[in-house]
Amino acid sequence: MINLNKFSKVLVVSTLAIFIAGCKSITNTSSIDNKTQESIEEPYKTIFNDVSKIFIQNLDSKLNNSHSSKGTLYWPINNGALATITNSFVLDMKSNCDDSTTDGKKAFDNYKTYTKNMDNTIKALDNYLISNNFQKVSNKAFSTKPFSEQGLGSILGYKNDELNVICTLIEMNSCGKINDDELMNYRGYFTCNTVNNFNTQVANQQSYLETFGSPAETMDITGQYGNFYNFNMGSPIGPGAYIIARKNGVKWEKIYEGQDYINCDLAKKYNIPHQLNGAEECYDSISKKTIENPY
Repeated sequence: MINLNKFSKVLVVSTLAIFIAGCKSITNTSSIDNKTQESIEEPYKTIFNDVSKIFIQNLDSKLNNSHSSKGTLYWPINNGALATITNSFVLDMKSNCDDSTTDGKKAFDNYKTYTKNMDNTIKALDNYLISNNFQKVSNKAFSTKPFSEQGLGSILGYKNDELNVICTLIEMNSCGKINDDELMNYRGYFTCNTVNNFNTQVANQQSYLETFGSPAETMDITGQYGNFYNFNMGSPIGPGAYIIARKNGVKWEKIYEGQDYINCDLAKKYNIPHQLNGAEECYDSISKKTIENPY
């Protein structure tokens, strides 16, 4: 367990490095390959190695891991909406599920085994983090049921007040891939950053997250033209939509939310500019065709 009395907390970066250097290390098992480790700053290897070992021991002995300092942490504000915190330290974990896609019964059996093993893995992770002075955070954004009882996956939050550190575990229970040239995988992310970095970055997101945000959903600006904005909105473990909104002074007004093209009548009513990303085209109700936004 970390001995807090011997740590200096003058610098935020130093406290996170001290936490990671002081974590109770797990030994006698394989983890992240050396080539990947060399790309990460030395103080951060311990936490990711230990979390990796927990997943290898409890979930998948052939787990594929990589980590980076360019990850994204999703952390909730008061209403449970998730702020997007960039330049976070992230451990990307992939468990191959290609074999489960060829046979229906085998796929179901593999899925049940995977979800039960994930329940045990999360329990082991909880024990590890709690033994290192973390608390498991209760918030509307975070899952309360076991992973095996969740619909799309789990989002869990951990916080160490003494060391100014917040971390999330995001695990998806669907077998899929991001790029065409990669194998099918179950995928998860363990991500950490400091409370100070969260407070700095959330300041620019607070107003629209409070106005439009929902528990366990993120919002990212994907376009702006004048006082019109386009947001991507959705869950880190599920589907999403986009919002077109207008900002009048400090107040936000939602114009459209969905997944389809905006209606041309709506574009005309609000004079939504075609220069706005996502509003270049609109659906014409008369011709029943998608046309270039004339506004």
